[in-house]
Amino acid sequence: MSSAGSKRVLIISTMGGHPWGGSEYLWKDIAERLLASGHHVEVSVYGWGAKTSEQIQALTAQGITIRTRAKIYAPQLLLKPYALFNRHFSAARQIKRDLRRARPDFVLISCGSLSDLLLPGLPEAFTARPPRAHRPPYEVIFHANLEQQTFPADQLDRIRAFLNGARRALFVSHRLIQQAQRQLAWEGNNAQLVHNPVNLDFEKAGAMPWLQQSAENVVHWACVGRLEASIKGQLILLQVLARPKWKARNWTLEFFGEGPDRDLIQAAIDRYELGDRITLCGFVNDVATIWRKNHALILPSYYEGQPLVLQEAMACGRVGIGTDVGGMADLLDESKGTGFLVAAPLPDALDAAMERAWAARNDWESIGQRARAHLNAFRGNDPVGDFAAGLLEENTAQT
Repeated sequence: MSSAGSKRVLIISTMGGHPWGGSEYLWKDIAERLLASGHHVEVSVYGWGAKTSEQIQALTAQGITIRTRAKIYAPQLLLKPYALFNRHFSAARQIKRDLRRARPDFVLISCGSLSDLLLPGLPEAFTARPPRAHRPPYEVIFHANLEQQTFPADQLDRIRAFLNGARRALFVSHRLIQQAQRQLAWEGNNAQLVHNPVNLDFEKAGAMPWLQQSAENVVHWACVGRLEASIKGQLILLQVLARPKWKARNWTLEFFGEGPDRDLIQAAIDRYELGDRITLCGFVNDVATIWRKNHALILPSYYEGQPLVLQEAMACGRVGIGTDVGGMADLLDESKGTGFLVAAPLPDALDAAMERAWAARNDWESIGQRARAHLNAFRGNDPVGDFAAGLLEENTAQT
């Protein structure tokens, strides 16, 4: 056990598709805060070898113990049988191994998606252990989910037992809570909202002046996110902008981010003959630079949790246009004038929302101000700090 006042905390991340993703920033921030408060922190993640992210290396340098599990996803064909073996036979053993070695007083589990509950061994590690074994309290966070996700009926009992056994089941948007309750036929009495950290200085963002339009009245759009069209929907946006009415208007579009579909997106730009107005800008560390030169964010996503890029744009007083997936509706409320909500990730629905935004472009500065105020009220001053403090207080009270 840990010394008086100090706790041993194990954080388990199930994110397996890439070495790092947006879902990882919350637990990373919490790990650093717990470490700074004198607690012993260990992290269990999938091992990525040479591709291990800089963030994981930074945690190691701070003194956080990193425990790695065998990968369960492998894009290379030759590695797929190995990954499949790990998925079905090693997942439970490795999670139990990390629990045994870390000897935690408390466990925080970060799931990239609700579907991660289907991973072999995750629920069982916390619900099927011998009664006399040490079973630490745990909480679980969910960052995303597909609207059409389904769960096999024979898996529901094990999943619900895992969720009900958690002190709290945390979701980054109200929509995700509703989806989990529907898809799992689950009451969700311990479900709560949690907020991700935003990679932005809110005070400086709030002081960012409105970007005045040029003499030519050119509107500058930005689309920020991983270049993965099946998730982020960039090809739908290009299809809309290729329509004659949009080609006749003055606008530019900048894509920010990297991903596997960069060449596909560039090919679509070329096919629609939009290369004179659209630029692939790559990844940028300082997101504020995006909003010093762009008026509005367009997110034509099929799939989101609570998009950080939308919160960053709103914090800078910019206008958001986003699909009604994940937590977009928490932030984009047209009745309150905080942005523009796309009814569905379909070209006509996106076109309609962009048209409403275009018609209101003379009011974008005031819409951006309302968006910033709405975001601040939604998140609070330090949501991650409040969450980390709550973990410590509740855990102290129960151990």
